[in-house]
Amino acid sequence: MSLHFLYYCSEPTLDVKIAFCQGFDKQVDVSYIAKHYNMSKSKVDNQFYSVEVGDSTFTVLKRYQNLKPIGSGAQGIV
Repeated sequence: MSLHFLYYCSEPTLDVKIAFCQGFDKQVDVSYIAKHYNMSKSKVDNQFYSVEVGDSTFTVLKRYQNLKPIGSGAQGIV
């Protein structure tokens, strides 16, 4: 499993990926993954911020600023 993948995982996804790797008979050092994930999570948190649009909250990269809603529909918000 690539360590870069862990930068973008939330906890439920991380649990699924550990189970997925174990399903392929690969040995996974869960303590190493958990420690690395906790360290990586703080790095990722510094790159994102939350913005509210209507009744929805989005977490986006800090490089995307001054976001303005254009419209919304059955499939989501633009």
